[in-house]
Amino acid sequence: MSINILDPKCNTSLISKFDPENTDKYIRKALNFVKCPGPWIYCNHPENIIEAALADNNFYLNQQNITSGESQLFASYINKTGEPIMFGVQIYNPNASQITITKTNYGFRCSDEYSWEDVQGGSWTDFFNSCETTYAIPSGGNIWILDECIPTGAFFTYNLRFIADSNAIITIYAYKDKSKITGNAVYYLGNIATDGSTYSGLGESYFLNCSFDINISSLLNKGLCSLIGKVLTNTNEIISIVQPSPAPIASETSPSPYNNLGNWGAQTLFNVCINNDTSFNKTINGYVACNPLGATPVIQSGCVVRYKSLECSDGQNVQRWNFYSHNICPGDSVQIDFQYITGTNSCTPVYLMWTAV
Repeated sequence: MSINILDPKCNTSLISKFDPENTDKYIRKALNFVKCPGPWIYCNHPENIIEAALADNNFYLNQQNITSGESQLFASYINKTGEPIMFGVQIYNPNASQITITKTNYGFRCSDEYSWEDVQGGSWTDFFNSCETTYAIPSGGNIWILDECIPTGAFFTYNLRFIADSNAIITIYAYKDKSKITGNAVYYLGNIATDGSTYSGLGESYFLNCSFDINISSLLNKGLCSLIGKVLTNTNEIISIVQPSPAPIASETSPSPYNNLGNWGAQTLFNVCINNDTSFNKTINGYVACNPLGATPVIQSGCVVRYKSLECSDGQNVQRWNFYSHNICPGDSVQIDFQYITGTNSCTPVYLMWTAV
């Protein structure tokens, strides 16, 4: 069942301090994930868009040939050109007959109108509350499924899920003059082969499932803590990204710096069964906490999306958000589900924790 996500913006007492190094209070639990197959068009290099990367100079930021079915796009950039630019996503039909594209979910936000927290989290609020739109593209034709003005110095992010009924070519551009986009552009590689800190390419998945059980008797002396988005920690969690040649594949087993991955912008559906195997009423609490560099967790369940930028204020203790609380009678169980997303420009890992009182 969906959960009542506690709102940290309306109730500041839901935010408390947590020492991530204090393992005396928490049992560490590794988790098992299942990746749902589907192309993830991942766009984050160069994170700082410069003049040289523009389509006016015959470059695109990413291009993928997708087959029929569902695909998802994640984009996160900063306009560092010194002038306003446009950011666009074009879908081209290379087939001999018409194709149909259905935009099922989308969310775009830019820091000229929103705080950075609302860019990170609010784009997902828009994504989950968007309306479906269908486009027919004739043979040899194209549509611009996104075309937004980006002010100088602005941060922005875009998440898009769409369904194609046949193969199509999707291209991501930053530009000033659309008339200079000829269809003959090439990948802007920049220093993608040597940078290793930001990536663009194609991910193997964009949606994960994770299921586990919690027995409240195991939480009577210590809480439970799992690290989310940390390489070589959980099973099958980290999503690899195939980059354009000559850049290597970014994966958790790649040599540094090509393992700088944290599933930013990926969706994980958690299914948790909580059993009160004690003789007393117990309240189960769920928390998410950042690491010392900060993070913006996004949680969705049912029709509600909530998010909060968490930080470290004293050099040791980080902020944690009590997002779930529920009383369970002796012998009863609850089955809960919620989606978790690490907002763009967050640092991973984050901590998913459970306590019982």
